[in-house]
Amino acid sequence: MTIDIYAANAQARRLQEEAASLLNVKRNLLNIQGSLAQGWQATEMNYLNNAINRMEKEISTIVDALQSLSADISSTASQLKREEEEKEAAKAAALLGKKGS
Repeated sequence: MTIDIYAANAQARRLQEEAASLLNVKRNLLNIQGSLAQGWQATEMNYLNNAINRMEKEISTIVDALQSLSADISSTASQLKREEEEKEAAKAAALLGKKGS
């Protein structure tokens, strides 16, 4: 089994892109919250603020998970690739040792 490090890194980059997209959603949500707070002073704003704050926390949690997963994918793929290369080098050294005997 050979690891396709390029595909793994592409998947990791895709997760980073999704995390960045969610950060934009979060930023927009907070901008909307600020705009609403300036123009709407009703009691309902407390409920709306609570809902937006919950969404913001959920987005942050998801972003953290995506970024962590992306880093794990990249580091695991690199580690697996190194292990494969070490095995191949050991096989080649063993073959050379047998031929030299």
